[in-house]
Amino acid sequence: MNNNLMKKIGMDRKGDIPEANFVKYFDGSLASDRKEFDKAIEQFMECARACRKTKVAQRETARRQADEDKKKKANEDAAKKKANEAAAAQRKQADDDARRKTQARENERRQAALRKVYQEFDLDGGGDVGDDELLVLGQTRRKLGQKSGSWTKGMNDSLMQKIGTDKDGNLPMSNFVKYFNNSLSYNPESFDNTIVQFMECASACRKTKVEKRAKEKTHDKKAEEAAARRKRDEAEAAARKKRDAEEAAKKNAAAERKRADDDAKRNAETQVRENERRQ
Repeated sequence: MNNNLMKKIGMDRKGDIPEANFVKYFDGSLASDRKEFDKAIEQFMECARACRKTKVAQRETARRQADEDKKKKANEDAAKKKANEAAAAQRKQADDDARRKTQARENERRQAALRKVYQEFDLDGGGDVGDDELLVLGQTRRKLGQKSGSWTKGMNDSLMQKIGTDKDGNLPMSNFVKYFNNSLSYNPESFDNTIVQFMECASACRKTKVEKRAKEKTHDKKAEEAAARRKRDEAEAAARKKRDAEEAAKKNAAAERKRADDDAKRNAETQVRENERRQ
């Protein structure tokens, strides 16, 4: 019935009754008698007030519900935001921990590679890597085309001071590793390429060092052999001198005995002649 009445009055496209349609319909359908009309209007007003009251109550309820829903949503959003922030913080912490572990592993790998370079330079493990090796490193890298320009002794001395030497003027392994670990590229590929270049230079330096030590060893051996020969010659000369002295002493003793015998013989002959003369 209500739907039929709505259709009779006439609705707009939203399904509501425009004021003009409402007035027109009831103006034509209500009693023309004034009292009857006013009575109907009063009844309409009572219904309208009751409807308004209900509508106001519904709107207030809807408003409160909307406020509660809004507050609830705000709380849910805040909780969700907090949870998201906590999850993000956890992810960041996990990422930071993973990054630190990765960096630690990479740092250890870099240091191990640099220790290997140092050990390639250090022939006998005595830590005698000094300005000669560093100079060879700088010059060889340029000879091999790994670096441009020249590498002078002055530049080498300056780098020695930056790295830090021990009391003997050599580069401790820890200083060597620390300096180049901090100064070389942090890009793994670039770092590894530099290490390959360092190893080429270190191998060349090792070869030169081995050859030099072999020559020094040969020289030392020859010097030892010459010293042994000198000692042997001196001993033989001393023995000869001793034999000659002993032989001379024997000859002198024999000559002394012969002179004594000759003197005794002459004295005896002189005594015989003197006896004969006296007789």
